Amino acid sequence: MFQREDYTLPTQDLHVRSLLVNQAPTSIVVKELAAAFNKYKLIRDLQLCDIQLTNDEKALPEEIGQLILLRYLEIRNSSIYEIPQSISNLCRLLTFDYGVDRKDVEIRIPYDVFNKMERLVYLCIPSENPIRVLTTSASGATGKIELHGLKSLQTIREISTRCSRGLEHLSNLKELSISDVASMEEMDGVWQCMSIKMDRLWKLSLGWESSVEAQSLEPISHCHHLTRLALRGSLLPLSSLPCNLSELYLNDSRLRQDSIPVLGNLRHLRWLYMSYDAFEDAKLIIRGDAFPRLEELFLLAHQYLEEILLVRPALPKIRRLFIDDPMRITTEPISSFSKMEIAHPW
Repeated sequence: MFQREDYTLPTQDLHVRSLLVNQAPTSIVVKELAAAFNKYKLIRDLQLCDIQLTNDEKALPEEIGQLILLRYLEIRNSSIYEIPQSISNLCRLLTFDYGVDRKDVEIRIPYDVFNKMERLVYLCIPSENPIRVLTTSASGATGKIELHGLKSLQTIREISTRCSRGLEHLSNLKELSISDVASMEEMDGVWQCMSIKMDRLWKLSLGWESSVEAQSLEPISHCHHLTRLALRGSLLPLSSLPCNLSELYLNDSRLRQDSIPVLGNLRHLRWLYMSYDAFEDAKLIIRGDAFPRLEELFLLAHQYLEEILLVRPALPKIRRLFIDDPMRITTEPISSFSKMEIAHPW
């Protein structure tokens, strides 16, 4: 590990397997990194965290392509804004975890940089940054990052559908996070992938912009391995959900009382988080045998919600209810929820 007290990167020919450059006190010149990559060709684990490159050089040096034994590559909170084409040589790479220090800078990534990484299991690309996909005039590329070659990929964090394609080929995915779907065309493509290829998915996080119309969750209702689901965006009235969900996060979903029985029928649900107008009726009623295993319920930042009525035998396992204003709650019978902790979220 080389951090605050180290002012230059050592370049002696050591048989190191892991290299962590963390919190360098001064800007690192790219040629120093290049020299280190030339020497440390046996590296399996490379982490570049909280480092600043010199002002006129913000690209990872091409020499990284010589680390052909590399398994793990993490770039976090650093001013590395361009990924070189040579990184496609890292055919043994299992993890590519990429993040930068600012959300307002453009990220530059070659369109086909991942195509040869058939062993890659984990991929993270910053989705909140504008991304320029680098192509050549002879490539005939579409200006999107190609993902179809990642046959072993199991986890995608924060991928953008605006600048990537090939999700439909990733049949081994278990975790997927997409946060910025901006059009119905993109949304239709995502749902098509879910309904055809992703039957192994157990964790899904999906968000769409307000310009995208309310969505039906029918395309993922067959995903029986799905246990954790997070959605941000307007939904149509619920008719079905994956039956094995244990954690559900709803943000800005605009659901009404007619969808509550569908949620209540999730027999394995233990944790429900509803925030920022996930529910938009004035009165929320939970009754009957709804939510048989729910332990924690979060109801936060609902501008229309005035009253919450909880009626036994619903919520037999409930332990905690987090709510902005506890005065909204009414229970029947009055003392039937006496063991439930009512907590302010803040």
